[in-house]
Amino acid sequence: MEHQKSLDLGIRVFGSEDQEVTGSYSNIGAVYNAQGDYSNVPLQDLKSLEIRIRVLSRNSVEVAKSHNNIRAVYKKQGDY
Repeated sequence: MEHQKSLDLGIRVFGSEDQEVTGSYSNIGAVYNAQGDYSNVPLQDLKSLEIRIRVLSRNSVEVAKSHNNIRAVYKKQGDY
């Protein structure tokens, strides 16, 4: 998966707490979502969310986007 390669490179270049890394986690989640593999989507989005909360603030737009991504997956699963 190209997004996994991007994530690995981003972690090496920018460190594990960078916005580039959170974007890669979100992209991997989007791929799982498109494939219908909903069990892995929240795992990726939660990783992104945790980093964004630490690096940004709980009130940032990016944190809200992460929450929305997670909500959308749970809704697709009927788990809301």
